[in-house]
Amino acid sequence: MSAVEPNFPEQLFSLAQLDETLRAESQTTGRAQTVLFKRGNVRMLLFYFQNGSELAQHAVNGVAIIHALEGHLTVQTSAKNHVLRAGEVLILEPKVAHDVKALADSRMLLTVHLEEKSP
Repeated sequence: MSAVEPNFPEQLFSLAQLDETLRAESQTTGRAQTVLFKRGNVRMLLFYFQNGSELAQHAVNGVAIIHALEGHLTVQTSAKNHVLRAGEVLILEPKVAHDVKALADSRMLLTVHLEEKSP
């Protein structure tokens, strides 16, 4: 289930229902994600990580807001190893390389505001 470029002014998601789907999908790879919202430069994704799974190092050309909804995650940057528990939020400036590792079964809400592309 995902919503891309919605054409109506309001959207409501059941994170509980999405969680069930993502948990099932994660059985093969250890993690799963779905796009909740995509419009212009804004993206919102919901991730589910099984204990021990990870998202390899990467960087995005925009501000990344990482909200730990459940579990225990680490986000490693070149500057620091950030430990996130449920209810904590980490904001990364554009182009900050980072990886994400689950130290327990975890859910993460990621919001990205991409930088404008130069002409």
